[in-house]
Amino acid sequence: MGKRRYDAVLFDLDGTISESHPGIIASAKKALVDFNWPMPEDFDYTKFIGPPICESLMTFAGMPEEMAERCMKRYREYYNRGEIFNTALYPDILELMKALNAAGSKVCIATSKPQPMADEVVEFLGLSSLIFCNAGADTSDKQSDKPGLIRRCLEETGAAKERTVMIGDTRFDANGARVMGIDFIGALYGYGTRAEMEREGASVFVEAPADLAELLFQKDGECSGK
Repeated sequence: MGKRRYDAVLFDLDGTISESHPGIIASAKKALVDFNWPMPEDFDYTKFIGPPICESLMTFAGMPEEMAERCMKRYREYYNRGEIFNTALYPDILELMKALNAAGSKVCIATSKPQPMADEVVEFLGLSSLIFCNAGADTSDKQSDKPGLIRRCLEETGAAKERTVMIGDTRFDANGARVMGIDFIGALYGYGTRAEMEREGASVFVEAPADLAELLFQKDGECSGK
């Protein structure tokens, strides 16, 4: 595809690498039913995708913190019992990661999904051999710490910030990239919105995974400012 533009390419997981909403939504609905917690009929459950589940339960469902923590544990029981595998790679992602590896870019994941789950999903999707660093959240995390996850990737890869890009689909990804001072590409095919990412300073977007290659590789004869 050409010469790499970045030494390290960081991806969010849910909504950027994989279409994971079926398993996440099913687990959330089951947990909410168990806690007899009513939700509006027209509620958009994709809001649960991206931030840590405890944070989502407090923010979007309006649960008190103590109940949200217990509901989060129930959610994880359902998710780990099988819904974790109710996910699939977006088209062209596998080929893109192989091309990045071949070009010498270090491919990483920075996800708010707890580390054990992140490791299991990466293995299930067949990406383990292509990922240099898989940075997931601590299992006790209640709030999103995308800047911290990005920092882990930078430390492990040794890549300079100006040679690193984050690709994600939510404001959390855009905020993490902005805070850490790295480039950001918004994935409009995921679960977030252009508006929420723009509020965090995002200005570069793609409509589909196939559009990423043009931003991650130089064309023959093209000069790079990086």
